[in-house]
Amino acid sequence: MRRAHAACLTGLVASAIGIFADQALGRPVPPPASGPPMQQHAQPQGETGRLQVPMHPFVANIPGATEVETPEWIVPGTRIAYLCGMGTVNDAAGAFKMVEDPNGPFVDSNGKHFRQGDTVGTPTGNSWYSFADVIAAEPGVVVIANIGYHLGFNGVGSQTPLSMQTAFSHPSGCDFFLHPKLLEQIHGPTSNGVEVMRYNMHHDNGNNYEVVHFVTANSADHRQSQAYDLASGVQLTFTSQVKSTNEAAFKQVGDQFSQTPNASQSLSIMRFISARTLEFPWRNETPPDWAKTMKKARFEGATTFAGPAYTNLPNWSIRQSIDFTTKYVGKTFITYDMSVTQQAPNQQAQTTPSQLAACGPGSIGGLWINPDVLKTLKQGTKFDTDPTTGVKVGVDYVGQDNAGRPVVVIAMGNQVFKSSYIYSAADGKMIGLSRQDVDPTNNVKTLQLQLVGME
Repeated sequence: MRRAHAACLTGLVASAIGIFADQALGRPVPPPASGPPMQQHAQPQGETGRLQVPMHPFVANIPGATEVETPEWIVPGTRIAYLCGMGTVNDAAGAFKMVEDPNGPFVDSNGKHFRQGDTVGTPTGNSWYSFADVIAAEPGVVVIANIGYHLGFNGVGSQTPLSMQTAFSHPSGCDFFLHPKLLEQIHGPTSNGVEVMRYNMHHDNGNNYEVVHFVTANSADHRQSQAYDLASGVQLTFTSQVKSTNEAAFKQVGDQFSQTPNASQSLSIMRFISARTLEFPWRNETPPDWAKTMKKARFEGATTFAGPAYTNLPNWSIRQSIDFTTKYVGKTFITYDMSVTQQAPNQQAQTTPSQLAACGPGSIGGLWINPDVLKTLKQGTKFDTDPTTGVKVGVDYVGQDNAGRPVVVIAMGNQVFKSSYIYSAADGKMIGLSRQDVDPTNNVKTLQLQLVGME
């Protein structure tokens, strides 16, 4: 699978900055919690008012593939949920590597001396939920935000968002779906050099599917497989297996050392949970006029760290800012280059490489919401509760802010985090955002950012 844009936009900004802060503290940061990445490498090129998006290799050569429209169920607000996992097993786990050393205590049959080196690692693994959220769907392009959720410190119900990737798909399909009209035309045993199978699958979710299954041998040591539901086109399973052979290692039994093959195997899996549509009131709206002409926007603020009250430790903060630069304006969505700058106490400011972000009618916490929609929202209204993570989305506040401006606050969260997005009711601009995270030891991390400039 090929890497997508590693992008964060508002709902994701908070989690991205939180991870940057942990890195500044020297804390261990978990691996990106996204699903298998999509095939898009760089922002597609705009041409005559639309983006030109490369097609997925499984369907690229099928007659009529370039002209198909997006499947009916792929609309702004569509969410495809997966359970993902990744693990590595070493055959020589617990053994140690031998390092040649003239003063080493170990001597081989050739008289060479060695000393004990690093120990071969034990099995490792990680699991997370992955959501493929459709931000926008226009002729020729589908914009998808792939959001990863950690499974939580306290089991089910403690999920925390960790990362997001923004990617572009052709309507004919991507790694999360392939158009069912095109799947119908694919028959084995091979297609474009890829092994193809058709069969009936009894899935973990209890349903039966007729599937089209692709197996790709990228090399002698790397194989991946993907199974798609023939009826809807949704991807049901993804598996990637990578094998490698390393230097031999040794295990000690008494005063004897035996050579152990040091081969390792990495396995990544993704299993479909569900597909549904999040019914946000703005998901059929277009950007307000000011958003179509905006060139840049800047947010400034800080993340504050506070320990449990019983520790009596002082709070401290990291200053942060985010810059958005408009890259492409579509009919319903807009893409941006986003960069984050942070400055920890007594350290130089650090700016992340520019990343691609997108905002559209399927966004949660986007840079804008059409003001005509904001005028209809009522405080306390709940839009969605995700059955997998328990994350709720709704209207937290309707009224005036401290400056007397009419605002609407959209909030999302569960028992371990809460993100709030403050919108100007007059024009739909996001003028501020905040996020609070609480870990199992009651450490609290609070991010607050305000819009300070726009042109």
